[in-house]
Amino acid sequence: MPLPVQRGAAAIEGKAGELLQLQLMPTLLRTITALTASLAGPLLARAQLSLIRTGSEIVITSDTAPTWKMVMAINPHADRDHPGGGMVRALHIPATNPESIVGPDPGQFCCAGLGLDNLEWRYIENGQGVRAPIGTDATLETLEITRQSPQEVVIKITGRWRNVPRFTRTVTITPQGFHTRLEADWAGPTTYRGMWWLISLFRSAWVDHARVAIRDQDTPQQPLPIARGNVFSLPPGIAFPYEVSFPLRQGPARELILRVASLGTKDPAGLKYELWPEEKGFVMFYPRWVGRPFQQKRYVFDYSWIFAPGE
Repeated sequence: MPLPVQRGAAAIEGKAGELLQLQLMPTLLRTITALTASLAGPLLARAQLSLIRTGSEIVITSDTAPTWKMVMAINPHADRDHPGGGMVRALHIPATNPESIVGPDPGQFCCAGLGLDNLEWRYIENGQGVRAPIGTDATLETLEITRQSPQEVVIKITGRWRNVPRFTRTVTITPQGFHTRLEADWAGPTTYRGMWWLISLFRSAWVDHARVAIRDQDTPQQPLPIARGNVFSLPPGIAFPYEVSFPLRQGPARELILRVASLGTKDPAGLKYELWPEEKGFVMFYPRWVGRPFQQKRYVFDYSWIFAPGE
């Protein structure tokens, strides 16, 4: 006699039961699959951040598509051979890409071209330019990871660099990118010919400089004219906060986005930018404040970089 086929509390015997079992199996499997997907989906969709810290850098990786890895330089005493200050020295998209999208080493380009967000001050003294970038001049005093979870990492850094007796840098990292708020106390000369620069040095093989564009909450996106050693004002109507899009030539990501809320000031009257294309294999971009920035005692820089737009 055929063995009974158990289904719940009832037993269906014989070939009829076996046939019913075969007929119900696909429906049962589809139901289980759908239920598993509905439960596992939110868990699988939750992006994960991972962090590795050494004496000279913090490496943060996100598995959010297109996946990315960024390297923060934290050498205690920064110089041209040992970048620091908490700036992002390297960016890899996807995370497994062996080549950084930004130039990770000082001296690859003119000026303070290095990494993704190398902040520098400049002024003219006795006819000569004086400058100091945080990435190769900063001395760190404290570094604390105040929060670390799969969804958010918060890093707080204090230190100093030339003419800046104290700065505080707070970096909040999520699977989409990071936000930085940097407060710098100024103790240098109160010159009328000073400026702050926030420099990004992209590899030209990655960033399509001809399609870089800007927008704000009230102004539609418009292209930024290309400059080679020339200084441009931001397009008419652009005010803080504004957003700059950097389309990518290759890889899984469409673009990188820079969102600027404050660049030492929120007054757009003196805001300029430069965009140097195809120079030594790099594209250098920097928004800057030109005029009289050094009349203040403290300057606040508030900006974000988005690596996974739309997530």
